Amino acid sequence: MKIDLAASPTLRLLNMLPPATREQMVVMYRAMLTVQVNELDAAIHDALAPGGTRAVDLAHKIAGSAGMMQDQMLCAAARAVEHALREDRPGDAVAAWPDVRRCVNETLALCWMTNDSGCAVDDK
Repeated sequence: MKIDLAASPTLRLLNMLPPATREQMVVMYRAMLTVQVNELDAAIHDALAPGGTRAVDLAHKIAGSAGMMQDQMLCAAARAVEHALREDRPGDAVAAWPDVRRCVNETLALCWMTNDSGCAVDDK
C-alpha cells in the first residue's frame, strides 16, 4: 500500500522513525487497544450513572492514540463517544459504541495479518 506522506505531518514524522521503532509503536498500540477497549466497554454502561468520568477518559485516550497512529476511522468513532459523554448524552454514546468496537476489530485484524503496512505479524 502506497502512503501519501505529504497528506499528513504526523505520517511524515512517523516515517522518520526507524522501522523497528514503528513496529514497536504498533505493538504497543495493539496492546493498548485490546486493554482499553475492554475497559471502555465496561465503563460506557456505567456512564449512564451521573458523575462518571472513566468512560470519557478512556474514549479520549483511545481517540488520541488512534489519531497519533493515523487510524482516522477509530479516532472519529471514539471522539463521537467522548463528545456524547461530555455533552451528557449517554444514550448517544451507547448507540455509537458499536462503531468503536467495529473499528477496533478492523484495526486489530490488520495489525495481526499484515506486514507490508508496518504492522507486526503474529507468528503463532
